[in-house]
Amino acid sequence: MNTHIQQRVSALPEVYQTIYGHPEWDGEASRDCNVRLEIISRQYDALAQALGRPLRVLDLGCAQGFFSLSLAAKGATVAGVDFQPENIDLCQALAQENPALDVSFSVGRIEEVIQALEPGQYDMAIGLSVFHHIVHLHGVAQVQEWLERLANCTQALILELALQEEPLYWGSSQPADPRELIERCAFYKLIGQFDTHLSDIGRPMFVISNRRVILDGFNRSFNDWRLRPYPEAGFAHKESRRYYFGDDFVCKLFHFTTTSGLLTGKESQRNRSELDNEVAFLARPPEGLETPALLQHGCEGDEGWLVMERLPGSLLSELLAKGAAVDREAVLGSVLRQLAVLEEHDLYHDDVRTWNILVDRQHSYLIDYGSISGGKSDCTWPYDLIQSFFILVNEICSPERRTNAFWRSSPLSPFSLPEPWNRWLYAVWQLPAEQWNFRTLEQLFNNKSSLPAPQENLSAVERWIAAQEPMMLESQQRQIALEGRLHQLEDQVSEMNSAPEEPEVAEQPWLDDIGQLNQQQAALAQQLEALNELVQRQVAAAEPVPLPPDVAALSARLDDAERQVHHLANENALLRAEIDKIHRSRSWRLTRPYRYLGNQVYLLRQYGFVQRCKHLAARVLRASFSFLRQHPAMKDKAVNLAHKVGLYQPAYRIYRRLNPLQHSQMQADAQILSQTEMQIVHPELLPPQVNAIYLKLKKNK
Repeated sequence: MNTHIQQRVSALPEVYQTIYGHPEWDGEASRDCNVRLEIISRQYDALAQALGRPLRVLDLGCAQGFFSLSLAAKGATVAGVDFQPENIDLCQALAQENPALDVSFSVGRIEEVIQALEPGQYDMAIGLSVFHHIVHLHGVAQVQEWLERLANCTQALILELALQEEPLYWGSSQPADPRELIERCAFYKLIGQFDTHLSDIGRPMFVISNRRVILDGFNRSFNDWRLRPYPEAGFAHKESRRYYFGDDFVCKLFHFTTTSGLLTGKESQRNRSELDNEVAFLARPPEGLETPALLQHGCEGDEGWLVMERLPGSLLSELLAKGAAVDREAVLGSVLRQLAVLEEHDLYHDDVRTWNILVDRQHSYLIDYGSISGGKSDCTWPYDLIQSFFILVNEICSPERRTNAFWRSSPLSPFSLPEPWNRWLYAVWQLPAEQWNFRTLEQLFNNKSSLPAPQENLSAVERWIAAQEPMMLESQQRQIALEGRLHQLEDQVSEMNSAPEEPEVAEQPWLDDIGQLNQQQAALAQQLEALNELVQRQVAAAEPVPLPPDVAALSARLDDAERQVHHLANENALLRAEIDKIHRSRSWRLTRPYRYLGNQVYLLRQYGFVQRCKHLAARVLRASFSFLRQHPAMKDKAVNLAHKVGLYQPAYRIYRRLNPLQHSQMQADAQILSQTEMQIVHPELLPPQVNAIYLKLKKNK
């Protein structure tokens, strides 16, 4: 080895990484870097191919420079930064040893480097197992801000993040979920998980970007991204989904767990099932439907995704909100045709809403394909698909009566619709409910002008419904207005409570408003409670639907299995408690020497005296080698002494036998170098006589 390099390696506080180009130090490294390098190299190659050029890379916390030098060997221009001068001294020596690589190293603090970054200065940044120290020093919020800035200034980040569960002094400073640090970035995806030398807890590695969707086989820039599929979605998916819009693609990223912990198991399963439904539907859409092409999809761990072709147009909900001109005839006709085609294939869309209809100049598309399945039910009130479609027609044809509330607006009868829509839905209204289907709706839609007007044939019940609906709508709108006003007044109260006290308080008429609003709110609450009781009585009075025999048998088996699992879990907990009591007992501590001797006798009988002596010698040697690794100066003296007395080769063979190489550079070299070249790189592979001559020459030199 180059003496210059050897001195700098010996001066390191810790040989943390593989030493680039020096496989003889592989056994000293705390972490094998080759597996992580393979994953990082794949990300590098994908981004370089997408950009059409070699990348400019920033290695934050570069340590001994293995990743910096390895990426530079792929053609990258790399800048490595580390706060320890000993690391940078070695990195610069390795860079001088490899002058063909475009790589530079400097001593610096990551915080200052990020703050000084210019947008576009680097294409990729990597930070491997370094940001937990910064979190410990500056807190989660500050690191979130720095990482967001880092993502804004680059095309992609690759971060390996430590976990709160790791048993080290900085563990309590970390967030409960490492994704909290990158939650403010647009795109992030788990690409690996790796063990460390500190504990058996694996650390996750993420690829992150504020500019690109980065998936296996897909690396494209996006123009816009959202946490909600449409503005009115609110907190529907609890920010477990992310939507990315490129020039010609749409990407949906589903998280099955969230950092907030608010996503329930049922909602997580809904994410999984909708992803599966959408992939299955787009992979083989029914004939007669115009659907986007499926470009990419996958699912790993707690994440799933799909990428599809982007269709032209705007959401119908946005057009109606803007008051834009909409061809209602064309929109309803197109949606009905698509629903009828789905129905012919025993498929149903359980969320037909204005925000799931994409309107172009010539076409209207029913989107959100994850809501298409064989289930013949709407996802929310009123649950019946045809009745839900009645509400959609009211929302499209009478948008002024639509309300933005948690529940959908209530008009689902045809009586308040304008001509000729009221004729069409009234004709459907007259049919028995068991005859309702979308093909019938489509046929009546095409002949709606010739159908009778509802006013000519209204029954007493229908007149009562027509009279009740406006009242229900007005009550709903008043409740929304009252809630909005109440929120405003609460904000005013909190502002006044936080303001400094004044000597004189002016009249406050809003106090009377609060009293009136509270009274009205209480009255509405009583009405809702009465309605709920009525619904519960009707449900209780309804006869239960018997299950088919095979389903009933499976349900009984499932109940038995759940009871058995619960019983076994209780037994397991009791047994663990008993074992803990035994381990904490005084008798267990007193009998520890006896148990140790008994174990040694058992091992002696099993392996024999000679083999047990070998085991003991191996343990002593491992402890000695570990001690020398932790004390570089003593290690150098021991190595020099071994060379002088001629014991270096036997000691090295014993060391390598106790510490076999894994994923080492030597193994990689063996695949591409000839035997002569291998002997030049690794003199210990020379014949004994030749190696003795080599050692004498080296000693005289």
